[in-house]
Amino acid sequence: VHDITDESFATSTMGPTFIMYYAEWSGDCKQLAPVWTRLAEEHHGGGSKLVVGKLLATENKENPGNAFINGFPTLLYVDGGRIVDAYEGEQDLEALRK
Repeated sequence: VHDITDESFATSTMGPTFIMYYAEWSGDCKQLAPVWTRLAEEHHGGGSKLVVGKLLATENKENPGNAFINGFPTLLYVDGGRIVDAYEGEQDLEALRK
């Protein structure tokens, strides 16, 4: 999983990026973490252009995605440094693959 910060946001999201905005204290984020890691492993190498990243939202508040946070985790598709879509589906591996 690619760690993204406010400072690295623009360069980290030049291509298609799926970001989990999380809080360390969130039980839902802790539950999603191993699934998110597995998704990242599936997209690492092998010709996949999608970067799977995570951003600690409680410490990184100066990026475009923060306007979309209504709770944790918040999952956003980003491309070219811009928010493309918010993912609001199931948070199991099979659903996230789609």
